[in-house]
Amino acid sequence: MEVQPPSAGTFWFGDKEITLVKLKASKDSHYVIFPFTDTGLHISFHPDANPILQEEKTGRNLATIDLVSARKLNVKDVRSMFRHPRHRSDVVVVPVESLSIFEKMAERPLDIPYPFEVLFSRRIMYRVRANTLKEFLAANKGTFVMIDPKQDALLIYGEGFEKWGPMRFGLHRRLGSRGLSNLMSIQYALLDYLDSNETHVKIPEPSYALRSEWIARLQVLFSDLKILRWNKGGRIREMKYRD
Repeated sequence: MEVQPPSAGTFWFGDKEITLVKLKASKDSHYVIFPFTDTGLHISFHPDANPILQEEKTGRNLATIDLVSARKLNVKDVRSMFRHPRHRSDVVVVPVESLSIFEKMAERPLDIPYPFEVLFSRRIMYRVRANTLKEFLAANKGTFVMIDPKQDALLIYGEGFEKWGPMRFGLHRRLGSRGLSNLMSIQYALLDYLDSNETHVKIPEPSYALRSEWIARLQVLFSDLKILRWNKGGRIREMKYRD
């Protein structure tokens, strides 16, 4: 299977070439177009105007970034993205080599197992009670990607984060200050749009052979994956998948 995209935003899906993103310029305006939807979904940037996520087919505005308020962001707003969770549910903690894995994961977005293979390249993940995460990070130096299912958030932690804690990115729920939520409003709206409008997405079904390949690769990955329960005080035990 071809894994290198022939151009930016274009990828191979089995033997089919799929374009996920197109860039277009018109006079002083710029557009980011998502041609895999059938509604003309795009982000538009115009001089002296706010960026807008819009459906061309319906003329509906899905989100707008207020640039005036975005320019007023300060250190306090940035600090609002860094904090430890306080609830008692589990978070998933994955040790990684560096935060550059996000760039690598995006190289093959239609190769379904590939982002998981990159994320779990060390074949270890921890389950940690969220309210003991601060102690875990103090006891285990390194770079981590964390998933907080209860708060629908992605957290990252690495060198230099010790004073502020993990950086949190809300996947759908607004986390951080109101100004930061405004700055990320298009991202949130795009994710919500793709989740709630599946009939508008035009990506072909994978072939039987491709599905079989994906399943085999995922089975190999997760059969090798070691899941460790980390408890307060540093006690660790290996978990079975049914746990």
